[in-house]
Amino acid sequence: RALKYDGNPAGPYQRPTTGLKPSGRGFWTVRSTPGTETVDDPVNLPIGFAPVVYEHAAAFVGLSPYQASRTIESLFRAHAAAYEFYWHRPIAVGIDVYNLEAEAFGAIVVDTGGGEVPSVDGPLVQTAAEISGLPDWDVATQSRFGLAFEAGALLKHRFPEADIRIPLGGPFSIAATLLGFDNLLCECLTDPQAVSRALAFLARKQVEVVKAAAAHGFGTVLFESAAAPPLLSPDLFRQLELPALRLYTQQISPPPALILGGDALQVLDQLISLNPGFLICPAETDQTAFMEALRSRPEIGVRLNMNVSALMAADIKVAEQEADRVVAVARQTAVTGRRLLVGTGVLPLNADPERIRRLGKRITGDF
Repeated sequence: RALKYDGNPAGPYQRPTTGLKPSGRGFWTVRSTPGTETVDDPVNLPIGFAPVVYEHAAAFVGLSPYQASRTIESLFRAHAAAYEFYWHRPIAVGIDVYNLEAEAFGAIVVDTGGGEVPSVDGPLVQTAAEISGLPDWDVATQSRFGLAFEAGALLKHRFPEADIRIPLGGPFSIAATLLGFDNLLCECLTDPQAVSRALAFLARKQVEVVKAAAAHGFGTVLFESAAAPPLLSPDLFRQLELPALRLYTQQISPPPALILGGDALQVLDQLISLNPGFLICPAETDQTAFMEALRSRPEIGVRLNMNVSALMAADIKVAEQEADRVVAVARQTAVTGRRLLVGTGVLPLNADPERIRRLGKRITGDF
């Protein structure tokens, strides 16, 4: 029994009767003549489309983000339904991606109601120095990462072609959840050594998470937008955050995907020095300058994000103009050999799936 998405984000969704099928490249791509996909022929340059699906997945099975995040079955059902509609890559098996580590350390994640992403009920510690003394936890048995591994296994069994990834927080983002963002920023200035030790402690723990995910057959994606300028200054990023990220990336193979939003151009040189395998070019930064600065590093894959506010505008023409703008930047700055995507940014629960799919067709030329 097949049901199509009924237009109501809270409505039912099962295997669709229609939908875009995954291409051989794993992303939706432009229709192009073999051998013409070069930067000298930007009209035919393949550009993939990547809807970014976390809490949005819950809408496909009529659940709140909190409900979708708490059991293996609900997490599997939500992401399976979203994948059957979008056929996106990767499937990042998570809903509230910035909470898992803090919860494992002892923070309480609460249901904020409605379509909001769950959040912790308050700081777990009062100082950065306390973070390094928090009790350890087993990745597979004492955190929701174990739930994500099980849901990921179900997804892989059902969709063997899918690229399944486990999302995890970056050290600064975890510290901000444990301590409170404002408190963490204050301690960056008043007790930077304690912050540095805390970030190193958290980075080492994330290496354990990556190894546990790999043991279950999954790659990972690191989310670290709390450290993005203007939230954190470029100087503090270089002094405190960069060493922790380097501790993490030096122990990860293949080169990891790093997701850092905001005005990332201000710290792009530092990000490049980590030799990541994949970065995002956020809508909040100068995207043309960002891509030009990456021109000499074509081995780093990039997702250029559209502005989510434009995608959610009442007039679809605003969303289409935003899609056209980002595609133009992608074509203008493309270099041979780079894996290039245009993405939505994190889709809210109530994003219209039909609109998102329509934009995907527009971006890839798959009309």
